Amino acid sequence: ILVATSIGPNRIEIQKSAINTWLNAGLNVVSLNTKEEVDILKPYFPDIQFHVVDRSAKEKYGKPYIYIYDFMRYLKSTDYKVVGIINSDIQFKDVNHGTVNIIYEEALDSLVYGHRMDVNHINDSYGTLSNGVDYFFFDKNLIHIYQDDGLCMGRPAWDWWMVCVPASKNKTTKRILNPI
Repeated sequence: ILVATSIGPNRIEIQKSAINTWLNAGLNVVSLNTKEEVDILKPYFPDIQFHVVDRSAKEKYGKPYIYIYDFMRYLKSTDYKVVGIINSDIQFKDVNHGTVNIIYEEALDSLVYGHRMDVNHINDSYGTLSNGVDYFFFDKNLIHIYQDDGLCMGRPAWDWWMVCVPASKNKTTKRILNPI
C-alpha cells in the first residue's frame, strides 16, 4: 500500500514519529509538498519519497495546503492497487504487516477509513475518539469519482467529503472501529 500525506515544516519530530509507525507497519510513504517545503523537509525524512506539487492553496488560505485532487492525481499515476491518505501526525499503534494485509484486502473495491484517538500521552491506551477522519485506504479504481472541487488537506470538511463521495456513488465504504 502506498500512502500519501503532506508533511508540514513544523512539529517535525511528531511527524517523524508518526510516519515511522507507518513504515514499520510496511506501508510505503510519499509526501506531497511545494518545492520550498520539500527543500526544508527532505533531510529530516530520508526514508520516504517526496512529490513536488505544481499548485497549492497558499494564495487562498495563507498556507500551502495541498488539494485533495492533486493527491488523487498522484496516486492514480502509481502502480499500486491500494493507496491511502493519512494526516501526517497520526501514529499507528500495534499495526503490523498482518494488519496492513487485512486493510489491503478490505480496501479492494472499497474505501476504508478511520478516526484518530486523542490521548494525553502517546503511550496511553485509552482516549477520546475524534469526530474527524484521519486515515483512508482505497482501491485505486475509486479515484475517478473524486472531482477537483477545491478541498484541501488540513482545511474543514475534506475528510468527511472523502467518505461521502463514494457513499453517494453506491461504492462500499468501511469504517475501522478498533483504535489503531
